[in-house]
Amino acid sequence: MDPINWPSHFIFTPLPFSQDLHPSIFRFLLATGNDQDLEVIHPLLESATVHPDLEIRQIRDKGHVLGSSDPIQHGLFAKKQISQGIDLGTYSGEMKLLNADFPMVGGQYNYALAMKLPGFTFVIDAKKWANEMAFMNDYRKIAEKPNVYIRTVTHRGCYYSMCQTLCPISEGEELLTDYGVNYWKCHK
Repeated sequence: MDPINWPSHFIFTPLPFSQDLHPSIFRFLLATGNDQDLEVIHPLLESATVHPDLEIRQIRDKGHVLGSSDPIQHGLFAKKQISQGIDLGTYSGEMKLLNADFPMVGGQYNYALAMKLPGFTFVIDAKKWANEMAFMNDYRKIAEKPNVYIRTVTHRGCYYSMCQTLCPISEGEELLTDYGVNYWKCHK
């Protein structure tokens, strides 16, 4: 079942996946290589959910940097106050091994996150397949600094990207991250 306010042009997927790689190879590439990590269980990854107090909203406020966009853009917002240091959910989409053919930056929209692992880089491409975390906007022109960052965590022996609050987030506040300088070089 899709989350509330889910944009119809996206296909919901609660966890990252790969269409290009066999599941056993995909899991092998994500593996930490540490047997003790097999015992680490992250509750949001285990339940394939995001924090319950998150909500996708259309951005219609003309004072917002995306408020006059066509088509209408979306953002991710807190339904209730969320404390600092809280995990919000994994950034989900189709995982691809990074290569020269993948447009990591460029174009009008960029729903992609690079996940650097030992020896290679995956791209989590959320342009078609995504979860709620793909609707976090960049903090620039919206706030002084980001209130969410993305870190690598382990779950059942594999690496995942986890979004976590950098500071307390108020009820109704938009969740914002840092897209990085490469994104903005292509979006001036």
